[in-house]
Amino acid sequence: MRTTLLISILVIMVYVVNSQDTPVHPVSVVTGTYYGVSKPLRDLPPMSTEEFMEIEEKAKKKQFNEGLRYRNYPFASTALPKGDDPAWQRAMGTTHLSRSPIMNFDGQISPYYPPDCNGTPGPNHYMQTINCVYAIYDKTGTLVAGPTNLNLLFGNVPGSNRNDGDPIILYDEQADRWLVTEFSIPYSGPNYMLMAVSTTNDPTGTWHQYSFQVAAMPDYPKFGVWQDGYYMGDNNYSGLDIYVMEREPMLTGGTAQLVGFNNPWRPTSSDGFMCVPPLDNDGDFAPDGSPGLYIAFNDDALGGGSDQLWIYELDVDWNTPSASTFDRVQQIDVLPFNASFGPTWNNIIQPGTGQKLDGIPQVVMNAPQYRNFGSYQTIVCCHTVNVDGANHAGMRWYELRRTNGDWTVRQQGTYAPDDESRWMGSVMLNGSNKIALGYSVSSSSVYPSIRYCGQSPNEYADSTGVLDIPEDTIYTGAYSQNSYNRWGDYSLMAVDPVDDETFWYTNQYVGSGNSRRTRIASFQFITGPLVATLPATNVGPDSATLNGTVNPMGEETTYYFKYGTDPASLSDSTDAVSAGSDTITLTVSEDITDLTSNETYYFRIVAENASGISIGEELYFSTGFAPFLSVLPTNQDVAAPAGTAEFYVSSNIDWTAVSDSPWCTVTPAGSNNDTIFASYTENGTGIERIASITVEGPSVPLQTVTVTQAPWPVGDGEMAADELRIYPNPNSGSFNIVPAGNHKGRIELTIQDLNGLVILKSVLEGEKEYQIDLSARPQGLYHILVKTKNTFQVRKLVIVR
Repeated sequence: MRTTLLISILVIMVYVVNSQDTPVHPVSVVTGTYYGVSKPLRDLPPMSTEEFMEIEEKAKKKQFNEGLRYRNYPFASTALPKGDDPAWQRAMGTTHLSRSPIMNFDGQISPYYPPDCNGTPGPNHYMQTINCVYAIYDKTGTLVAGPTNLNLLFGNVPGSNRNDGDPIILYDEQADRWLVTEFSIPYSGPNYMLMAVSTTNDPTGTWHQYSFQVAAMPDYPKFGVWQDGYYMGDNNYSGLDIYVMEREPMLTGGTAQLVGFNNPWRPTSSDGFMCVPPLDNDGDFAPDGSPGLYIAFNDDALGGGSDQLWIYELDVDWNTPSASTFDRVQQIDVLPFNASFGPTWNNIIQPGTGQKLDGIPQVVMNAPQYRNFGSYQTIVCCHTVNVDGANHAGMRWYELRRTNGDWTVRQQGTYAPDDESRWMGSVMLNGSNKIALGYSVSSSSVYPSIRYCGQSPNEYADSTGVLDIPEDTIYTGAYSQNSYNRWGDYSLMAVDPVDDETFWYTNQYVGSGNSRRTRIASFQFITGPLVATLPATNVGPDSATLNGTVNPMGEETTYYFKYGTDPASLSDSTDAVSAGSDTITLTVSEDITDLTSNETYYFRIVAENASGISIGEELYFSTGFAPFLSVLPTNQDVAAPAGTAEFYVSSNIDWTAVSDSPWCTVTPAGSNNDTIFASYTENGTGIERIASITVEGPSVPLQTVTVTQAPWPVGDGEMAADELRIYPNPNSGSFNIVPAGNHKGRIELTIQDLNGLVILKSVLEGEKEYQIDLSARPQGLYHILVKTKNTFQVRKLVIVR
């Protein structure tokens, strides 16, 4: 509940402007009142229908000052970002780990708007508290106590007849006890915080009952378990908003103190609503002597400056409470965000109604978590942001880490993977380095629903700020909420203390008749093997080596690679190979063959064991062209005089050429398409001679061509090399050929294209002029081989058009 009082916003502004980062001391030290032990909760009567309806009717009559639901952003013109959220995750994750809910069942119905839904697991039970009602389930979802009026938990404690709401339930893991709180603000005063601590780890049993008188209304209280106290922050406009209760005596029913502070570093609020919540310590306690921690954010559109996370420390001294101190110790810049949804609380659209829902964008959501991993400490938290300036809500989340000294932002992101709004979130980190984020979802076509997503250990190790485990659904809504914009005001993600693995989440949805219903679910992100895809190596035109890493995480694991030319459907796979069952990271490789040249292939590593399947990032490589080498013509017939023959190389590789004859030398090497010049000496032997030229390159067959040289000299009546006239040359295809005037014998003509293909053979007799018609042939260079009885020559024909 966020109670709205007519108090000037200027008062809060004064606290910000006049504050100094010098520790402050308590303004209130109170001894709580212990009222004994409750009856076993399993024996208390459930709430009757008449009782529920009476509370519901009273809730409808509560008055709110609508004027204070107006939000103003004085620094909006200079605030960042200008445009979309820079940490926006626009697509859902793709790491497919086991994630569907294990348990998924209805919680209780609240008579209030909003229900203030929260709950947590213990060793054997799950306890849910909502406005005015508690219920206890075993871990199969079976109701074992309640639903009961929350007043009965506090028995005869003053104020316990009020049902003023905002309950909180936490499990104190190190003490193996449960903590339930609720505030009470009687009309005639004074104001109280009502608190109950279970006497055993069975929440259906008895509870120690306490009340602590507080100086001002403790609206929207949030609690955290710490080694030396139960820490609290609330929405108190007067500034007295930070408290700690003495934990140790409360565990046994002893006398306990409360210490309260005015927070001079309260972030600026646009509508008077602000809560600086404490961190809740899950798992091992913080190192001995560590002060309790609080966290909030500064919105630059409200408070100026830059968007930041603010860290506070409360160092309590139970021997001398007045010596306790509270201090803002860090202001950490984060990626800019926009937390403005306009001037009212009508922010989130729903189907079929003009009624919008409150996004509660000005506070850190319940419950920011602290964990101590020994060599380092972590904080995770989240809040609602406007990702595009058009009231498209997303969840901004952070992980902070400290090894020594100050806290730093290790990763941050804003989850909004589609056009739907996500808000009312809660985020937790478990002992296996998995993050779960739960939230409400709504849009113009999606009724308010409950979903969750997460981050895998692989992604966590890389601190990417990406929630790579895709979204799943706890409840799909069927109704919109009408006539009222309040939603939440909070939900709760919790880690099961038994295995430090399972997550439990509870949130609200709308039932028929505008009823405020709740849902409870548990789920796991199963720890499959850890994998990473590495770049391919040894890439050829038809083969490659695929690489990756696998860590079996202690279970017998197999791995394989998926690959193909379509990134959306990797159709081929390598054989599955065992990676063993160790906990070390192995580098693995598989060769693939029979690939298509000049093609892009996509691939990823996949590994699986009994705990699940892990899929690595998709990478790609290109095979390129297959090597080829061709030499034409395969033979050149040349005359006896010295000269040069030409061979034409078609290739995409480097090549070498070697002649086996000293009278014929060649171009020794070349690259790709080129010409081999074979220079030969005069043939004075009187017999024909042949030189073989070998052309070779890597990964291609050898090519052999020859130069065949005719003998010398020319006999009587024969034709010398320059005595054959060919004209006109070049022309369009019609050539005249005239032998020498003294030629009496036979002339054989052979015409070839550059590939050595014979396209015409003819025989000439005597001295007369001949015509050759090549008009049907394509333009280009051709060779005419002229052979007489004792001579041979090669001439060129050129067709041009």
